Amino acid sequence: MTMETEKAAPEEVVLVPVYRGGAAFARFLDDLLGRVSPDRVLVVDDGSDDGSAETALARGANCVRFPENRGKGAALEAGLRWWTERGAQRIATLDADGQHPASVLPELFARARETDAGVVVGARDLESAKMPRARRFSNRTTTAMLSALAGVPLFDSQCGCRCYSSRVATRGLFPESGRFAWESEVLVLAARAGERIERIPIPVVYAPRGESGSHISHVRDTLRFLKLWFRLWRRFGFARPPRRP
Repeated sequence: MTMETEKAAPEEVVLVPVYRGGAAFARFLDDLLGRVSPDRVLVVDDGSDDGSAETALARGANCVRFPENRGKGAALEAGLRWWTERGAQRIATLDADGQHPASVLPELFARARETDAGVVVGARDLESAKMPRARRFSNRTTTAMLSALAGVPLFDSQCGCRCYSSRVATRGLFPESGRFAWESEVLVLAARAGERIERIPIPVVYAPRGESGSHISHVRDTLRFLKLWFRLWRRFGFARPPRRP
């Protein structure tokens, strides 16, 4: 893992994991940097071979580059540690394909400040006609299953638009899985540790066909989710988590 630039962190910052982001990533980053100064943005390039890291560096963003693909969860964990070590208190995450408009950041940060939540989740409108029916069913099902383990209601467990408190890193609430299931597991671990889980509504946005940058394999990641769920169930069962002090 190599670091390309290094600056002191403001309290509220942005983390963008990317893998072969392509044109959608470039457009998204231009919009993001039109709203947030480059010193507040960290891109973690998860072993891309398409110039994604160079795209970030050319625009002045901080960039951490993995020499090979390690998975989205590993990129998120590295980015959360990077920002926390530099003093950031609230770290917003947005997917690199533009599915999460940068315009939601002020509300995301405001909700995090107001509630002191461990995680604020961007909850998409699952009734939106833009979201495929299979995706809506998967999202509802996995979120309900994870809520049963967390002991508290969770929101849109598959959405990468979030704001993490630095406590998630300082308390070591990181999952074992380094891939897509990471974002599901971290909600359960945070809730079980007594952290508050909050939400804000966000729109459903999809990149143009062929430019989404999505690397989800539905069969593979469904099997991974089931393996994750049973592992967490064996660890926690359905008991309610301890109250936050």
